[in-house]
Amino acid sequence: MVNQIMNTMSLKGKIKLEEVKGLEVHRYAPELNQLVMGNGKRFKCPRRFDVPSAIDYVNKRIRDGKISR
Repeated sequence: MVNQIMNTMSLKGKIKLEEVKGLEVHRYAPELNQLVMGNGKRFKCPRRFDVPSAIDYVNKRIRDGKISR
C-alpha cells in the first residue's frame, strides 16, 4: 500500500540525499546555513543543523514555489 502511494507521488524537483554534498553550518549565525549540492548549487536553510532537516526544508520551499531547483 505504501509503495503504491509513493509511486503515485511526483518526485520532480525534489532533492535526494545522494545529490547533497554537505551542509555549511555557521555556529554564531545560523541564518546563514546552506545546503551544498554536488553540482555546486547552494540553498539557504536557516537554523537547520543536520542534512535531513535541511533537505526537508528546501523540498518544502520548492513544493511551495518559493524557490526553484
